[in-house]
Amino acid sequence: MPPTNAASLYQGTKINTASPAELTLMLYDGAIKFCNIAMLGLEKNDYEKASTYIIKVQNIITEFRSTLDFKYATAKDFDVIYEYILGLLVQSNIKKDMSILEEALNQIRKVDFSVFYREEIFSDPARDINRENIMKEILPDFILMPNVGTKAMMWQETAGVKRATPGRFLFPIFTAARKIWNL
Repeated sequence: MPPTNAASLYQGTKINTASPAELTLMLYDGAIKFCNIAMLGLEKNDYEKASTYIIKVQNIITEFRSTLDFKYATAKDFDVIYEYILGLLVQSNIKKDMSILEEALNQIRKVDFSVFYREEIFSDPARDINRENIMKEILPDFILMPNVGTKAMMWQETAGVKRATPGRFLFPIFTAARKIWNL
């Protein structure tokens, strides 16, 4: 089986066997990844590529929006945020404007900025940089999702190329009033 088919098969299996929480996190990661790919498309004036990936982000945000449960008051707040992000994505796609797309990405990342960046000391003697503090993007370890649930989950990649990825924890911000612990 060619590698692309094996990778596609693996990805399909991963999606089909994922829990709802894992799917939510995959979508969240995908929104960030697709925004970054769309930005690369805009930088290279590849507007077709940029548009394709902006639409993918729109579809993810629309999916998040469709899962809101309006019997909870906070759903209205998240709906406003998702609507704002969708508006930014549409504007950036129409105007081919990088700054609008960056604002959309920043709004998506506002779940918790500190989760995605860590300060690190950078040195490069060849460029005469001895010691410089920089912010390095990292994968999240803890993710708070704007949804209601009764369970948290954790997983870690243990196969494939990325065996050293950090464990990921996904927690709902709100819990249902029902019994949480199954003892």
